[in-house]
Amino acid sequence: MSARGLLALCAVLLAAPIPLHAQSVVTAPAFPAEPLLEALRTRWLHRARIDWATAEPALRATLDTASTDASRAAAFVALFERAGDVHSRFVWQGRAHSHWEGMEEPERQRLLAIMPREHAASGRPHGRMLRDHVAYVLVPGMPAASPGEVRALAESLHAQVGALASKRPRGWIVDLRLNGGGNLYPMLVGLAPLLGDGVVGGTAEADRTIVQRWVLRAGALLWRDASGDREFASLGRPQRGSEATKPVAVLLGPLTRSSGQALALAFRGRARTVLMGEPTARGYATVTAPVDVGEGLLLTLTVGGMTDRADRGCDGVVLPDTLVSGRDDFDDPLQDASVQAAIEWLGRTSRGGR
Repeated sequence: MSARGLLALCAVLLAAPIPLHAQSVVTAPAFPAEPLLEALRTRWLHRARIDWATAEPALRATLDTASTDASRAAAFVALFERAGDVHSRFVWQGRAHSHWEGMEEPERQRLLAIMPREHAASGRPHGRMLRDHVAYVLVPGMPAASPGEVRALAESLHAQVGALASKRPRGWIVDLRLNGGGNLYPMLVGLAPLLGDGVVGGTAEADRTIVQRWVLRAGALLWRDASGDREFASLGRPQRGSEATKPVAVLLGPLTRSSGQALALAFRGRARTVLMGEPTARGYATVTAPVDVGEGLLLTLTVGGMTDRADRGCDGVVLPDTLVSGRDDFDDPLQDASVQAAIEWLGRTSRGGR
């Protein structure tokens, strides 16, 4: 080939498009609006709160005109807001999307000051004896994702309870004000000596149909549903002592959320028990579950409501039997308004009063 012909061939090759298989082309996945919408319409606890006849056409119109995934995600968060759902969330392309309720600035500042203590206490229950021979146990949130982690946290809490029980207290204070959630099961197993055997809670559909009950039996936690009873967690030994008959004051606050609320409900209806303090956070007394919608979107959806040992729900917030406001003091509980009120109640109850 002549030099002129070689140059012409090179010019053709350089001008020719590179075959697609030789290119490194990455196409961003499309936002999975349809499977997400289907999950909300069929699995969402709050689906009956939405007028789908008007909401769905409006949603689709928004999606048709949206130019970014952020605006598409915002359209679904608007549904969460309309239903008052603060517990559902989804993660798309590394960004989490959910609805949260605002609050008055003084309350926000107060809770911001407590939240570092809540985070520091996570997974670290502790107890102490207070005056008038009252046992105090702080039960924080408990992050646990595996059976081994559940057992370890249950053992830690159970050890605190056992050490206090050996001192033969006349009553108990169970403080849930720093319990922002996590895994409920180590909380139930660890506190089994106080909760006693039997049904201690469960989950229900939006129409109040019971889906599952949580049952304590000889120190083991069982799931009870249409398939029967299945053991989920156990310390491998029966409970001893009479702590299940002693009076208990359970302290609640606005940072008590999710499984912390479920634990409060496990005490509701127990004999010689009072819930004291402030209402819990609103909207988190629900059960969430991961729902597979594919396409790389991670959806954690509110699928059920929490119930107490008598199958009663709580409409998203657990209310105290006795409202207490005043100073919070987690360093010196005897200076804490809720602890002081609890000690007074335990004194009256031990003497046969209320």
